[in-house]
Amino acid sequence: MAEPFGLASGTLALATLAFQSSVSLYETVNSFHPHPKRVRALLGELEALSTALASLVDRVKSTSDVGHSVLDLPLLRCDNACKKFRQEVTQCTSRLNSNRASFRDWATLTYMGDKIDDFCDLLAGYKATINTALTDATLRQSTVTVESTGKYEDLIHDAKDDLGAQISAARMGNQPVIELLQAEVDENDQSFFRVLVDGLSIKYITVEPDIYSTEDMCFGPSLVSVLPTFPIGDWNDGLVAKNPNDGKPFFARVCLAPFPGVQNTWHEIYVDYLDLSIGRKLRTGIYEAKSSLSDDIIVVKFARFPWEVQYIENETTAYQWISGHNIGPQFLGHLTENGRVIGFLMERITDARHASAEDIEVCREVLSRLHNLGVRHGDTNRFNFLIRDSKATLIDFDTAQKCDDRDSLLQESEELSACLKDMSGRGGGGLL
Repeated sequence: MAEPFGLASGTLALATLAFQSSVSLYETVNSFHPHPKRVRALLGELEALSTALASLVDRVKSTSDVGHSVLDLPLLRCDNACKKFRQEVTQCTSRLNSNRASFRDWATLTYMGDKIDDFCDLLAGYKATINTALTDATLRQSTVTVESTGKYEDLIHDAKDDLGAQISAARMGNQPVIELLQAEVDENDQSFFRVLVDGLSIKYITVEPDIYSTEDMCFGPSLVSVLPTFPIGDWNDGLVAKNPNDGKPFFARVCLAPFPGVQNTWHEIYVDYLDLSIGRKLRTGIYEAKSSLSDDIIVVKFARFPWEVQYIENETTAYQWISGHNIGPQFLGHLTENGRVIGFLMERITDARHASAEDIEVCREVLSRLHNLGVRHGDTNRFNFLIRDSKATLIDFDTAQKCDDRDSLLQESEELSACLKDMSGRGGGGLL
């Protein structure tokens, strides 16, 4: 019972520090006059952030919900950002003998090379992250009503409106708006990122080791704030390295790469990634989404990076094999990015749970139907069986193979009982 308390206590400490730093920065900025428009906007953003942080502190104090621990890194970065910017303000105005900072002083004030407006956007990102997490926690721990769900949707719409405003403002200033979509970070080797630029194009960025901290690379707003200026032109693949002349990060290479795509496009429906509204992450590369195909929430699975395309190719083919046999979720179509197929859409199996040893009969029955098609699943851990209404649905066919060896199929069936009893967590689980 000590672990949840410890996690909550850590989040509480970080939230308290971030709150104190935001208030301290607000008081420092507010103490200097005059307040140009951009400074008034900064004060407003700091006030809103402090309010969100205060709500978070109150909630963490009143609950042991370990789900708040996902905010630990954003809170740490928020605390550091406020402290660093306060130092910049203090240094900028240290030569003054009064509390009057000139318009020129405010105009030259920067945070990590960006102007006050960009720092406001960074704070807005922290605020939105905190508010969304608070709302999500509230919905998870209370009765979900139409009213509460509506408020959650309003929050999402507000966030989209804010992003739209930021995109418009950035375009007026010829600065791209960059959103981190997926990341694979390695502190000792190259790190890889998939980013959305101006809401219109997706680019892939490789960062050489020993350039940025792991913390900066794992949190979108922090990463965006430290990346070098994006080169202009038509490119989709870039490499960030240290400039040999001054040691600063720069784009050492950009190119228009012919990334691979899924070749077995057997379904008649194609949906572009940018036409989706991406929701919760269920597992790596698997998300809930909204599409024009259906009023219901669907699931998308895709290759985050080019080297994952082969797994999607395998699974796309497996879904062709099982189509119409009531074995897995319904395959709804191919997911594209800039013309190439990177994944697929499938139905969302709602109100389901992962299998356990007690579900051996229904799991064996669906596995038997797969074997009757001459297909071996290859990964029958209990998380790959979804149980609903006393029926089992198989998922994750990326290791499935055609198999005419009856002994191999029989072995997979005989090993099923042990797989369902395995409580080691093999297979990952993910969200349902």
